[in-house]
Amino acid sequence: MAGSLLFTAFLAIFANIRFVEGFINKDVQCRARKVLIPLDAPRYQYFPFYIEVFRCSGACSTHSPKTIQCTAVTWNNVSGSIYDVYAETLKAVTFQNHTSCGCECVTKAEDCSENERFVEDRCSCDCKYPDNPPTPCPERFSWNPFECKCVCRGPVRFCPPGQEWSHEGCDCICNKFAVERCKYQKKYLNATTCECEAKAPPTKLGPGVTGGRSSEEMNWKRLLAVMVAELIVLVFLFDLYLFWRYEKGVIHWIMGKCYRACKATSNENTGSENENKGAPNGTTPRGEHGSPTITCMRRTESAV
Repeated sequence: MAGSLLFTAFLAIFANIRFVEGFINKDVQCRARKVLIPLDAPRYQYFPFYIEVFRCSGACSTHSPKTIQCTAVTWNNVSGSIYDVYAETLKAVTFQNHTSCGCECVTKAEDCSENERFVEDRCSCDCKYPDNPPTPCPERFSWNPFECKCVCRGPVRFCPPGQEWSHEGCDCICNKFAVERCKYQKKYLNATTCECEAKAPPTKLGPGVTGGRSSEEMNWKRLLAVMVAELIVLVFLFDLYLFWRYEKGVIHWIMGKCYRACKATSNENTGSENENKGAPNGTTPRGEHGSPTITCMRRTESAV
């Protein structure tokens, strides 16, 4: 029983090896191959629907295609005419045709950061500072030699509404919705509070310092002013109700005082008229300062 199982396993391994060898013997190395490419899939408006050109493809020895890829080194242009099925006309087109191929690194030297150097033999970027960074990392950041940069080491915090956590900044930043909202309202975005403001936020003087009053302080002062204005209006309406219903309150007191002052002035003018009864005809009695006398409209005693 054990021998039969061992023999079965041996046959399976042998079959897999022969299967792999069958593919290895095929020509899969990097070179230009004739391929069919569609003209305008999926519309297929032009005829012929496919054209035959040479394209570079294949493996670069035993290197992984993620590290080294097969690309075109030289090419030429192939021109021809195709038929537009919808317009029923001919159209001149030009396609690129690969003539020779080569292997090159997927990662280029320009893909490396300033803290890395490009190693052509391995087609990779190696960190120049495997132990310590060239300059100290900012607060809440630490040096990662594998990424060759300072990365956020602090725990992810819960951000308030309108903000989201950023691993690059290692802090809460305004989310996309807050940015788009301010763009729609045509206002400026305060990066500290993520609120939309009519004026551009002041220039920052330091970490967390904006050089002016914060949006929260402005909102509280605006809210306090609105509350005071509403209280004044309510007091005025209540006093007006007291005057109309019970003839009391501040309005009643002010009108009574004005009435008494007007009544006193009227009495003085009446005495002056009595003294000037002998004035010539056609003249108007004058007050103490030579002005016409003023007569107050009398109110009923119940209104006083």
